[in-house]
Amino acid sequence: MLKTRAGQHTEMSLETFNDFNKEIFFDASLPKDVFSPLADAPTQHISPAELTETLAHKFKANKSSGLSKMPLELLRHLGPTGIACVASFLNASAIDQLAPALWRTTKVTPLYKGKGDAMLPENYRSIAIPPPFAKLLMAVVNQRLTATAVDMGLHAPTQAGFRAHHSTTEQALILQTLI
Repeated sequence: MLKTRAGQHTEMSLETFNDFNKEIFFDASLPKDVFSPLADAPTQHISPAELTETLAHKFKANKSSGLSKMPLELLRHLGPTGIACVASFLNASAIDQLAPALWRTTKVTPLYKGKGDAMLPENYRSIAIPPPFAKLLMAVVNQRLTATAVDMGLHAPTQAGFRAHHSTTEQALILQTLI
């Protein structure tokens, strides 16, 4: 049985929802992962300072840890030695080689959209919850990509979504000054 947004249960089975998702997201014709090491992998390594910054400002430790039993909050309390070990671990297991298969396995949770028949799978959206170390690696990569996009001026002046200090109200003020 699935829970709706209001916490009510629906009779749609998790198996029905899983079958619906497989039809949309699973493609058996795709080849298995192939990995070629980066020629400049050491220059892409995550530093303890970068990891500390990510954990402090860009990592949501109060969220679910997916299929893992390790609480995300634990990563926030490692201290300098623990941070250095995790940075080394991430570099060795995800930068220098293909990330472990378990890191690419997520817990998929259905979330009712709040409208339509709660018995129909299409009225749910899937939330993928990766394991803690995969989530941390994605936070580092997201921070790098965002910083690179800002540095290179890749955002349109009117783009407000997913940008720090660019609320739609601020964008409206910018547009008024341009007009």
